[in-house]
Amino acid sequence: MANKRHLPTKAFMINAPWTATLPVQGWRHYRIAGTKPASKSESGEAMVEMMAVCDRAVRFWLSRRELIADLNWVTGWRDD
Repeated sequence: MANKRHLPTKAFMINAPWTATLPVQGWRHYRIAGTKPASKSESGEAMVEMMAVCDRAVRFWLSRRELIADLNWVTGWRDD
């Protein structure tokens, strides 16, 4: 079983920066534009809306659990 990443609560607040290690929809730098608590989402999980920093039209919803588990996402904006 993979080690679970422990991230601070502020990593999931509105405007928190995230970097995709591989481009997602053509972009690497995203920020959290919105959140849905588990009780209000269809999947029953807490959700975050990711928005590309350079193109505000590029948005998608991702479960908080998927964001934590996916090693393709790192907190902050990185140039690696």
